[in-house]
Amino acid sequence: MITLRSDGTLWEWPPLWNLIRNPGLVKPSQLGTYSGWIALHSIGSWLPDSVALAADGSLWVWKDPSDHNWLAPSRKPVYLGNIFTAR
Repeated sequence: MITLRSDGTLWEWPPLWNLIRNPGLVKPSQLGTYSGWIALHSIGSWLPDSVALAADGSLWVWKDPSDHNWLAPSRKPVYLGNIFTAR
């Protein structure tokens, strides 16, 4: 799960089963150092991909690096395009 803080940073939470087993030990980790994120949306169901919009209009997605659901999603986003770029 990825969340957007009010300061424009993105944070990744560990898988749900870690929250259930050790809720007191669970802490999110910041995704990168960029603090210009303005929107975040999850797509998918069980293992959702998260799409983020940066202040410069660029769209980024965090995708599973393979088709194997047991692998953790990548901590590096994939550039999708820019909403301000004309086609």
